[in-house]
Amino acid sequence: MDTQVSSITAVGGSSGYKGYKKVKGRKRFILVDVLGLLLKAKTVLGDWSDTDAAMVGLEGLEQTFPRIELVWADQGFKGWEFTAWLKGTVKWKLELTSGISQPGKPDFQRPCPSAPKP
Repeated sequence: MDTQVSSITAVGGSSGYKGYKKVKGRKRFILVDVLGLLLKAKTVLGDWSDTDAAMVGLEGLEQTFPRIELVWADQGFKGWEFTAWLKGTVKWKLELTSGISQPGKPDFQRPCPSAPKP
């Protein structure tokens, strides 16, 4: 799962300001499977935190996708409150990927304990 902030045009509707990325717009929360196929998408104001957007986007999905047990997410979803909510409400385990996304590099890389360190 991940979120992405996109800027809006002057004609756009409601929006929020994402201070970290200095973007005024909306935030898209997405959940994909291991093949990259979209399972869920939800749009919220840009100033929502990643975890707040995820809580709204994931609500009730434990019945829709009963076989999901583990989700991977970046460091934006770090925190015991969200991890406890995810385990208690949706019954899924959270595994955080390492590193911070950088231009030109893939955002999601599953941690591999046996891989050599760069």
